[in-house]
Amino acid sequence: MVEHATAYRGLAAVLAEGLCDQESELHTCCRELIVLSGELLASARADGALRREVTGADIFALMSAVAWVRGHLPAEQAERLMSLTMDGILSPSTR
Repeated sequence: MVEHATAYRGLAAVLAEGLCDQESELHTCCRELIVLSGELLASARADGALRREVTGADIFALMSAVAWVRGHLPAEQAERLMSLTMDGILSPSTR
């Protein structure tokens, strides 16, 4: 998602806005992305790879944030943010 969102400058902000705006044409797609992400995360949680409290909405927000950083700051900063994010959401046993 990060690479896709950074391929089109401003897409991360548009997706985040679409999620919050129920009248947006993107709202349904963004909600579906969160639901599907949640289903994938359930499997990772069941395997003990992911902290229990991480949700699809969290992943959507985090990837939007990393994509925004990638579009506005040096790539190294986005990579660092992604690394810190992964350290934060993975369960301690998988780090």
